[in-house]
Amino acid sequence: MRHAQSDDFEHSCDFERPLSVRGQQDAAHMRHWFHAQGYHPQNALVSAAKRTAETYDLLQIENCHAFLSKALYLAPATTLLTALKKTTGPSVLMIGHNFGISDLANRLRKDRSANPKFKIFPPGAIWVADLPIEDWRALNWGAASSVNFTSPQDVRTKLSNGPRR
Repeated sequence: MRHAQSDDFEHSCDFERPLSVRGQQDAAHMRHWFHAQGYHPQNALVSAAKRTAETYDLLQIENCHAFLSKALYLAPATTLLTALKKTTGPSVLMIGHNFGISDLANRLRKDRSANPKFKIFPPGAIWVADLPIEDWRALNWGAASSVNFTSPQDVRTKLSNGPRR
């Protein structure tokens, strides 16, 4: 997952940038989508930056242990892959920054996505992947099958086009 939309950093350093009001709303939309899909990660690897930590908090995932790490702040895909290889548990959520998080997703995928948003990974986007591994240390590029991908814009559109009476 990429963190939700952040505020500009005119008044703070980049690491301390909070989510914008829109980002807070988007994270809440993604929380509802995430829970409606039945996703329950046991662990979360989260960049220690303020906006990623806020995104994680707003997801309100029960029984999920979060590991906040400065090493994941603006990390490249190779660093993110290394962090995933050190994790445990059958299901893990990672919340990071572009361009590392989008590069990670694009390099882990077995095949290219037809969704143009996948390549750029907009703020708040979530990709759910199936990995045919028993141990995270076996994770390699091109190993993941895509299960689901959505962005806050997609979720807002679905909500506004909801069931008609």
